[in-house]
Formats: sequence, C-alpha cells, structure tokens
Amino acid sequence: KCNICIGIGNIYNHMSRAKASYKEACDALKCKIIAGKNQIISYSDINFHRPGTHTIQNDNMDSLAFYIKAGIRKKAQEFIEAAFSESLHNGANIGIETIRVLASGILSVILNVITELEIPLSDIFPNSQPFEQIFRIDTLPEMKEYLLKLSENAVNIITNIQNKKVNQAIEDIKNYMHENMSDPDMSLSHTAKKFFMNGSYLSRIFKQETGYTFVEYLTKIRMEKAIKLLKETDMKAYQVAESVGISNPHYFSICFKKWTGVSVNDFKKTEV
Repeated sequence: KCNICIGIGNIYNHMSRAKASYKEACDALKCKIIAGKNQIISYSDINFHRPGTHTIQNDNMDSLAFYIKAGIRKKAQEFIEAAFSESLHNGANIGIETIRVLASGILSVILNVITELEIPLSDIFPNSQPFEQIFRIDTLPEMKEYLLKLSENAVNIITNIQNKKVNQAIEDIKNYMHENMSDPDMSLSHTAKKFFMNGSYLSRIFKQETGYTFVEYLTKIRMEKAIKLLKETDMKAYQVAESVGISNPHYFSICFKKWTGVSVNDFKKTEV
C-alpha cells in the first residue's frame, strides 16, 4: 500500500552514456508532482529538448509573471494565446503530453505569483487541484480555455487587492494631511517620501482616487479649516493663515478669496 513513481531516461548504445540516461531518469522523476501518484514518466515524453517542440524561454515566463502581477489581463491572455498558437499550427505533430508540459509551465507561473503575493490558493482554485485538472484535460482548446480562465481569475483578484491597498494608502495620506496641514512644509514630495512612494505615482493615484490634485486637496482642507476658525474664533487673518500652514498672509488672502469668492474681511463681516 504505497505509491511509486518511476522515471525513465533515454536509451543509448553505449554504457558510457548510462550516467546521462540516469540523470534524465532523475529529471523525469521530478515531474511526479505534476504527473501524480503511481506514474511511469519517460524523459522522452516530457520533451525538454525535443527539436521542433514549442517551448517558452524563462525570460518570456518572466513577462507572463509581470503581466499577472501588474494586473494587465489583456497582455497575460495574449501571452497564453501566443504560447498555444504554434502548437495549434503544428497540431498534427504534437501529443497531449507536450501540451500538458506547456500548460504546467504556465500554471506554475500563475501559482508562483499568487504565492508570492500571499493570496490563498483556494481563492483561485476553489474546487479543484490545478495540476490534476491539467492531467484530466485531453484537448488543446480545452487546455487553453482553462488557462485563460485561471489567468483572468488571478488578475481580477490581484487587481482587487491592489485597489484596496491603494484606497487604504490614500485614506492614510488624507488623514496625515488633515493632521499636519499646519506644517508650512507640507508638499507632494514631502508626503511621498513620508509614505515611501514615488512622487509621480502618488500624484497620479491621488487624483484618481479623490478627484483632486494633491495641491488642490491640501488647499481645500486648509480653506475649510480657515473658514471654521474665522467663524468660531476671534483670530486675525494672519493667525488663521499660520494655523493652516500658510506663512504668507497675502498668499492666504488670495487662496481664501479664490476658494470662497469673498475676501477675508468681507467674510468676517458676514459672520458678525
């Protein structure tokens, strides 16, 4: 009552090649994780180096990993389509085992990305073991469809996670701005450095998430605070300006009138 997998190397015509055959057998046996239990796995069937067989280079696999990690669904799916296009073109000469090896390589990339991002595998594969599914599929079109669906699910989940992280980051930055608006040195570059972000990236996602540029939002919360102080206190205009982080009273007056439509003095008169 045990499970056995056997790896078989190629046949050679001289004993001096026994070492090569043994190494091939060991390489074939490494595929037992893919092939499953109680399997005889021949190196020649795996098609590691068979001439004319479609293969994907590691640097190309890195491209697929990047597309999935970056949430670029269209590029990820184009990559999978291209990976199978040559196989479809040469369909008369290709076996299901070669298709499965190709599919296993693509699946491994998807698994590596979601593992690296610490996403539970059950989120992508709720009802099946992916490698087992690959060895149940026996046609190339079905295999391609399965991988396209997996890549789409992975990209959707990763995109959702990234959006949540961006939303939380922007909320944290907005809170920081509210708490530190009195700092005259508050700026986009200062805040980006504080949150370990690239300034251009922060500028883009801030506008995307809030509808305001960083400066517009900072001016908005400063003017809202200034209005509150002018309504509820007897502070002078220059004191209010300092309280909201604007050290130049003249600039404060310009900002206030632009924001409210009236000067500071006129505003104070209406509040009397």
